[in-house]
Amino acid sequence: MDGTILDATGRVTAATAAAVRKRGLPLTLVSARAPVEMAAAMTALGLTGPQVAFNGALIFTPTATGYHPLAARPLPAGAARAVIELVTQQFPAVSVSVYDDQRWLATRFDEGVTHEAAITGVQPQLVANLAAELDDPVSVFKVMLITFDEALLTRVLVAVQALALPGIIATRSVTGYIEVTAAGADKSAGVAAIMASARVAATDAVAFGDGHNDLPMFRLVSWPIAMGNAAPEVKQAARLVTKANTADGVAYALQHLLP
Repeated sequence: MDGTILDATGRVTAATAAAVRKRGLPLTLVSARAPVEMAAAMTALGLTGPQVAFNGALIFTPTATGYHPLAARPLPAGAARAVIELVTQQFPAVSVSVYDDQRWLATRFDEGVTHEAAITGVQPQLVANLAAELDDPVSVFKVMLITFDEALLTRVLVAVQALALPGIIATRSVTGYIEVTAAGADKSAGVAAIMASARVAATDAVAFGDGHNDLPMFRLVSWPIAMGNAAPEVKQAARLVTKANTADGVAYALQHLLP
């Protein structure tokens, strides 16, 4: 969503919404976001079918009061706790958040939390201790780590991966973000499940993306389309390259690039 179907303010433009509705194609948003952070976009696009949150850890359909889960792969609580403790102790400048099945949890409004709240329109619930929250019988879907210091972000990713924790995967998404989710829960797994359920062939499927975590999804479809703002590796893996998200790239592709 971010860097793809959303503009620089984190919204779906009128032009993009109109293009999606005019084509009348079934559309699934595939995002690292939580369902509540996807709600405004789903409403703008008129989506009622299956959607993918938390990088594939949750497949759901939107409802009037929230969402209905179709498939879920939460994080092992012990692994999530180990990541939180590592980052808070060794990298205190890094923003750490946790998403369970209903809440976005943080300990303070630091730079990362403030940025995420601004682009999603959602506010976190502040708690004293993130690791302690994992003691409750809830499903934790994501640990989110944010720093806009590129060198620091790389060190954090290396440190998290060096823990070699079973059952988790740590990936970079948009600039400044590391998303820690359950192993086996990636965007491609979510897309594959929905394609199988809807009996959609790869030759009939289109995927838009801009980041490295979109590459496995690209390999599932015959029409991978990179945004104009995509990373070079993503553009190289794409069949087509459209305009940037800030120039209604999804709308442009639907109107001018796809048959």
